[in-house]
Amino acid sequence: MDNLAPTVGVVWSPNFGEKGFFRRIFGASGKSVFRGGYSISYVREGTNLLESIYGANPGGSQSLSRSLTVAGSFTVGTNLRDPNNPNLTPLPGIVGQPPAFPIALTTSNSTNAFSPDIKTGAVHSYSFGYQRELDRNTVIELRYVGNQGRALQRQYNINEFNTIENGFASEFVLAQQNLYANIAAGRGNTFAYFGAGSGTNPLPIMVSYFNGTATNNPNIGQGTAGSGYTATNFANTTLVSALSRNAPNIFAFNGTSFENNATRRANAVANGRPVNFFYVNPTTGVNGSFIMDNSSNTWYDSGVIEVRRRLSNGLRVQANYVFSKAQADAYASSSVNFAGYSLRPGGIERAKNVQAFDLRHQFKFDATYDLPFGRGRAFGSNSHWLVNGVLGGWTLSPTLRWQSGSPFSFGNVQLVGMTVKELQKAIKVRKEASLVFFLPEDIILNTQKAFDINIGNTNTNGGYGTTFGTGGPSGRFIAPAGYGNCLQRSAGTCGFNNLIVYGPGFFKLDASVSKRFNFSERGNVEFRATFLDALNHANFRIGGWGVDTATAAVGGAAFGQLGNGTAYTDVSTTNDPGGRLVDLMLRINW
Repeated sequence: MDNLAPTVGVVWSPNFGEKGFFRRIFGASGKSVFRGGYSISYVREGTNLLESIYGANPGGSQSLSRSLTVAGSFTVGTNLRDPNNPNLTPLPGIVGQPPAFPIALTTSNSTNAFSPDIKTGAVHSYSFGYQRELDRNTVIELRYVGNQGRALQRQYNINEFNTIENGFASEFVLAQQNLYANIAAGRGNTFAYFGAGSGTNPLPIMVSYFNGTATNNPNIGQGTAGSGYTATNFANTTLVSALSRNAPNIFAFNGTSFENNATRRANAVANGRPVNFFYVNPTTGVNGSFIMDNSSNTWYDSGVIEVRRRLSNGLRVQANYVFSKAQADAYASSSVNFAGYSLRPGGIERAKNVQAFDLRHQFKFDATYDLPFGRGRAFGSNSHWLVNGVLGGWTLSPTLRWQSGSPFSFGNVQLVGMTVKELQKAIKVRKEASLVFFLPEDIILNTQKAFDINIGNTNTNGGYGTTFGTGGPSGRFIAPAGYGNCLQRSAGTCGFNNLIVYGPGFFKLDASVSKRFNFSERGNVEFRATFLDALNHANFRIGGWGVDTATAAVGGAAFGQLGNGTAYTDVSTTNDPGGRLVDLMLRINW
């Protein structure tokens, strides 16, 4: 009774008489029909969901498998369907051995659980359409199709890194000021405090993590420059890079060499910091504490125009166009994929975006056409057998799919010098020499420069590296989320939470041509040539064809390229390897 799944449908064929305005619009009785429907269906998750949650928790595991490679574990020569077959029971001595308790958590673990009130998610589907007869063999249909996924299951991290209430973000800003003051004063790439009058600031939180001397004083380092500021950590290359004004990254600062380090955590506790200074669950810390609940929602809306003609006078046609938009508050292909958003106010709203499977425009067409020449057809029905052998019995069967590109993610980035619409317009296939690109050269080069951060070049190249040429980025480019010295205190507060755009469109024409030769009243020889990708038009998908949620790594040496695996082929790579493929067939029928 809690999971009712009704299906309701309504059909109405109007009859507006023999005259009048509505008669002209909707035709005579039985010539048009309205249809509407509503249903609820429940999403039945697979066992992978259980494995994802329980399998990721700490603790031992025991295999119950039997194998020919394990001596004595598998009896050869028996049928698995036989009653009481010992091969279908666990190996003796395995079951019943309890794990050792307690199971100790370490920083290499994550914790994972189901919400106590978890339930089965549901999808509410809606449709409304109108179908009109054009002639006795052809109809046109217009319809709306949509659905909403409600209370769907989703896995996300509740152990969010705190930078606000504990004051760490404010101290991060002071550390950045120290770094650039020290560089200007010739003291090197360090963010240490050098005392009053040096233009630098005390950093008590960082000192409490870096200083190995137990003081039980959380304000250590608040006073003189010598109180813990001699630690080499203040010149650590990774930490220094995370302070760059070109791309400050407080999460990288923490996740690599700061809180995610057992020695420094022990220092902080010895210096009076609470163990949960950054994470509610400090034991798993950066590795997260994940919960599966019913907080996920999806939305899908589409308009469809379809024309259908049944086979008549040698012609059959089916064509449709779909305009649709699929959205979700998690860019993921299944509930076991982590949803990346902040739990702070507005976090889930910032995460709402198009789904990984969104296709905005789709046109599909397939037909069968018997050419009107030869015996039994409109032209030359009484032609000589030789003429009929050349001109008669030909059939064409084209199949076309033309759709807009698949979505892919650039992640948490900023756009400089262009809008999302302008970036989208710039994405197309560009073939140059031996490489294929999906972005123009200026966007690629300046994006690579924007991600090439080098604090050591602050005075010579504006804090950027020289791997992709001198001078910082200019014009239009994709930049790190912190570009412009934007400090991201929680996910999605700088730049886009997850910038999703669409790759190149997809166009594929397959066709077949067949010819039939009759050698008797009941016998014939049929020749058929099938052309897959008849126009030899190469299609590309950014991220490759074997993934659901496609991403594009930003800023690296191969950024902007369409490399191996991005040219179209079917997933199994056996039926359609890509490119024009011609299949010839000869069949004898009698």
